[in-house]
Amino acid sequence: MDGFANENNPLRLDIEGGEMYLPFAKNKLREMKHLMAMRGISFDNRVIGVDGAEILIKSIPGFDYISITATPRKPGVMLIYIRDTSREADGYEYELIYDTSGNKKGKDYRVLLYRRNDSNGSVGLSPDGLMGDGLSISDTGLTLCVQSGDGVYAASLPSIFAYNETIDYAEFMPTSWSSTLLVLDKQRVVGSSYVSNWSKTQAKGMSKYVEDPTQFISLPGSRHAYTSGRDGYVTGCMFKNQQELLGTGAMYRELSLFPEDEFYQLWKNEVVYKATPEDKDYIVGTLIGSDYITGTPWQTGYNWMTWQVIDIFDKDNALVKIVSNTIPKGGTIQYPYTLNLTVDSRWYLDRTPPIFSTTSDTWVYNGQTAVNDTTCKRIERLMVGDIEIENAQYVESVYDSNRLDWIPGSKPAMTLVASSGDAKGGFGDGAISASGSVTGSGKFNATLKVESFLNTSTGRGNIRLLPISIGERHKATKSGYRDIHVTAFDNMNGADYFIIIYNKSYVYFSESSDTPNVNDGTIPTPITSQISQPTVSSYYIAYKTKDGNLIKAALAGDIAAASCQINNGYMAYTYCTFENGAFVARTIGMIDIATGTKNEWETDDNDARLSGFQHLHHAAIGIL
Repeated sequence: MDGFANENNPLRLDIEGGEMYLPFAKNKLREMKHLMAMRGISFDNRVIGVDGAEILIKSIPGFDYISITATPRKPGVMLIYIRDTSREADGYEYELIYDTSGNKKGKDYRVLLYRRNDSNGSVGLSPDGLMGDGLSISDTGLTLCVQSGDGVYAASLPSIFAYNETIDYAEFMPTSWSSTLLVLDKQRVVGSSYVSNWSKTQAKGMSKYVEDPTQFISLPGSRHAYTSGRDGYVTGCMFKNQQELLGTGAMYRELSLFPEDEFYQLWKNEVVYKATPEDKDYIVGTLIGSDYITGTPWQTGYNWMTWQVIDIFDKDNALVKIVSNTIPKGGTIQYPYTLNLTVDSRWYLDRTPPIFSTTSDTWVYNGQTAVNDTTCKRIERLMVGDIEIENAQYVESVYDSNRLDWIPGSKPAMTLVASSGDAKGGFGDGAISASGSVTGSGKFNATLKVESFLNTSTGRGNIRLLPISIGERHKATKSGYRDIHVTAFDNMNGADYFIIIYNKSYVYFSESSDTPNVNDGTIPTPITSQISQPTVSSYYIAYKTKDGNLIKAALAGDIAAASCQINNGYMAYTYCTFENGAFVARTIGMIDIATGTKNEWETDDNDARLSGFQHLHHAAIGIL
């Protein structure tokens, strides 16, 4: 309560933002009371609208009243476009500088502002000039990311030569948020290392810490370094993934004949954090997962699983890609087959002289042939804590059977199982006519052809087996979704709210070579087939707002240059759609965290504010 005109009419204040307008409001109250005195009235009030606030002044018998309520400025976004230097000599060595002094409007970066325009029941997005102060840009990044605070903004952006499409994979290796890599002889960061600063305060005689969004500090680790309770005080901070080497193993991906790494490193991953920014020691949080490899490659039971931590959201939740590789059926399998031969006429060789007679001799040969029949199943899961964002499954299989050949005159070690006469001569010598067959499991069967001929060494008739080919078969297939990659993400207060833009690829390949069964002595010609479909990528956006539900939607077309951010109660995102490599349109979207309402707009990236500015549609989005 603050005295104003006199002690009998004290001034009551109700200020919710817009404190800078209090002197202005007091002047307006004096003017109104002066007019009240001239008119002889004791009651009056006024509502005055100013930029960013609404002011109510009132005077009644007993007290005067001033209410100032900040009216939230219409939400807006910035798009930071990166200049195309590819037409310049040594353009890849050029260091981009953000400079808006004079009439430059941003030579290397052009920052366009947009504001929501709600009118007549529709929601639009209107140009709002160019960005000036408060934004810091450095040519030190690999991805399209802006960190926004309270009136301050920081971005580590790539040149067009160093741009990387994904957060979790860069320069041919798995990466995570704030990973640093040497690219074109320069250290660059995935995402950003900028986070909000913090400040210390006292509450009920105790030191408390709050996030200070008015300034940034450089701190590798998570995209957001703090979580806060309802009272606004920090509950956890400085989150990071602590790894412990568990050992090594032979890493075979799918059905590769050669290991990706004979000594693949296996890690234990767990969250560690600090209770306050000034603590020296870290506290161990949740166990994310421990890599493992078991079994023998290509054999049933071979299995491995890895956890790739992309970012730590809080002490209990992380953005993780889990990949497993399992061989449910594998290795070389021995398939049995049986060769049956019945001799119906022969020379009895134990007689002197040998005599010819009919008989019935049954001979059997039991053999085996090797078959490689292997299937591998790969599963990828994109997770935030226990929430599954995506599940991609992919299967590879291979079937290889060897051709079984009997050459002319061969004498497999057959066993006499039945005879109606004297069969001491065996099936190979003295037999004149016979019939037979080959039986086996599944794909192994053929007719056995027997040929009569004159054995010149004995002068007697004999039989022999013609070449037999028991069909050789090869079939390999690869099909399913795989290779999930995160192209952009952001979160707020741990896993309370988040937005993720990602993609996965669909693969289909099939080839076969089927050699027919033959028994006429010829070499059969394989029947071959091959189907190879182009790899198709599909794109998605997933987000969680205040209601706690996960919303996921597919994005149409070929998507590139995705960027997103959360700030000031909104999620904002942008991406470009391409067709056959040609730019089609840019999408800009905003999601109200409180209501879950989503609005999208399309632009052709032909804004007049981009006049004379060469770019390749690489633009990072930030919330104003």
